[in-house]
Amino acid sequence: MQKLENIDVQDMELQGFSRSIAELEWLLLILSLLYYVSPGAAIENEWSVMLAMVIFALFTLSFHYFKFFVTVTKWKLALETWAMLLFISCVVFYTGGVYSPLLNLYLLVIIASALTLGKLTTLLEFVLIAALYLYMGYPIYAGDTFSLSNFAQLMVVFTPFLLVGYLTTMLSADVQYGRRLLELISETDELTGVRNRRSFNSVL
Repeated sequence: MQKLENIDVQDMELQGFSRSIAELEWLLLILSLLYYVSPGAAIENEWSVMLAMVIFALFTLSFHYFKFFVTVTKWKLALETWAMLLFISCVVFYTGGVYSPLLNLYLLVIIASALTLGKLTTLLEFVLIAALYLYMGYPIYAGDTFSLSNFAQLMVVFTPFLLVGYLTTMLSADVQYGRRLLELISETDELTGVRNRRSFNSVL
C-alpha cells in the first residue's frame, strides 16, 4: 500500500478532474447522438455531424483509454475543453446555428473549465463562445448590430453562461481554499507551527 505521505494531493485532484471531464465528453456525445437519431431533427449536413462525433469519440478514447498522455496536467485538461468547444460548435452550426436546441451544451464546457482551470481560462472560453455565437448569427445581427432588441437577445442567451461560470468558479475557489488549508494543517505542527515530516518529504 502506498504511504500516505508519498501521495501527491494535486496529482490525485487532477486525475479526478480528468475522469470528470471524460464523463462530460461522453455525455456530450450521447446528447448529440440522441438528437441526431431523434425524429424530425433539423440537421443541415448529417455526414458532417456524424464525422464530428466519430472524431470526438476517437479523441476521447485516445486521451483517456489509450494513455495518449501519461500524466495529467492542466494543459491536458485545457486541451480537452478546447476540443469540446470545437465539437459543440460543429454540431451547433449544422443543427440550426444560433437557434440550435443544442446551444446549451456550451454550459458543460463552462462548468468543466470553471471547476478545473480557473477564472481566467473560463473567461477566455466564454469570450470564444460569444465570438462563435456571433459568427453563426452574423446574418441575423449584421443588419442592425447595435439595436436594443439585439442586445437584449444576446443578454438572454449569455446571462446563464455568465451566472453558471461565475458561481462555479466561486465554488471551485472555496474548494481550493479548503484544500490548501487542510494541506497547511497536515504539514504543520500544531504546537510550534514548524513544518513536520510530511512537509519535509514533500519538499524533498
